[in-house]
Amino acid sequence: MTKPPALQKDLNQIEKARELPSSSDIAEVSKASGISPFKLMGDFRKLKRAPGKLEFGEYLKYQLYDRERYSDEERKRFISAYQHWDWFADTTELDWWTITEDKWVSSTLLKGAGLPTPKTAAVVDTTTREYPDTQVLRNADDVAKFLSVKKNLPIFAKSQSSMWSAGAFVIEKADKAGVTVKGEAKLGYKEFFDSYIGETPFIFQEQVQPHKFFDGVTEAIATIRTFNLIKKDGSLFNPFAVLKLPLGPSIADNFWRDENLVCAVDVETGKILTLVGSEKMNYVQHEALPGSKRKMIGETIPMWKEIQKLNQTVAMMHHDVKYGSTDIGLSKDGPIVIEVNCGSAFELAQIATGKGFLTDEVISFFKEYGSKRV
Repeated sequence: MTKPPALQKDLNQIEKARELPSSSDIAEVSKASGISPFKLMGDFRKLKRAPGKLEFGEYLKYQLYDRERYSDEERKRFISAYQHWDWFADTTELDWWTITEDKWVSSTLLKGAGLPTPKTAAVVDTTTREYPDTQVLRNADDVAKFLSVKKNLPIFAKSQSSMWSAGAFVIEKADKAGVTVKGEAKLGYKEFFDSYIGETPFIFQEQVQPHKFFDGVTEAIATIRTFNLIKKDGSLFNPFAVLKLPLGPSIADNFWRDENLVCAVDVETGKILTLVGSEKMNYVQHEALPGSKRKMIGETIPMWKEIQKLNQTVAMMHHDVKYGSTDIGLSKDGPIVIEVNCGSAFELAQIATGKGFLTDEVISFFKEYGSKRV
């Protein structure tokens, strides 16, 4: 299936993060750290033998060459983002993949269970697949008929199956002549369809409005991701929680988007502990929101008990996903389930906390399921 240019552009940017650091990147790190490129590479090769199997770019970004900051034991607790699916497969059968990763199936399931989730406005799908009780748009003409009379704009659109919000966009305005996507010029319906949708199924959702806690911070919806580990005894363990915070013109919360931050959150209290951004080959700890007088660090996310309760329900509803996560937005109407995930990106917790994902409790969890990786 050919991907539309807008989706492919996002995927290219995401994939670029895995490219080997350039010679200038390495030289810059070497100059800042006072460690020669030769010694950096030698140190990395020793660490790569640890269970986390880090890649060189990750080693540099986490600044694991800083021996004053990290002990050998602390360094070995970091795990590569690119090990995710291997570790996930140690705990969970892939049967659950479609239930969580097909956006329409997941939202229909959540809605049927009476849980708050974004309202589906329509699905765009050029195949013959059926979506009962949902308006289906098969081509550019259908999209034009739908949007030209749609009153509740903006609409948040995302691919039915892609991850990381790749290809997502916001429809701000529409009339009979065309569509205005946020941050872009107005397009006629055929050009819009070819550029943003094409053969890729998309789900159109009513855009969620953020809680007043985020006034002056973002117009997009920030989400709290709670890492959910369901142990052999059936109990739920949450080793980490992070706030994914979109800033500036960003339409979604994913960390690969420019300007976005990821924040460590105290699992028990909901207190924000850090604000972390990305800058070239470093993760940068901020003392306050960039360009703002508001610190945000030390503030407690409102309705934390309600967020925890909703997460507990969703995690146990997906009980066979032993390693998963829930993205919960804090809307003006309260907590709302944005997405349910098979697994969860190791790096989010590591970036936010500055510590390795492989705590003693996490290692014990994977061992319970017979993992030989630790």
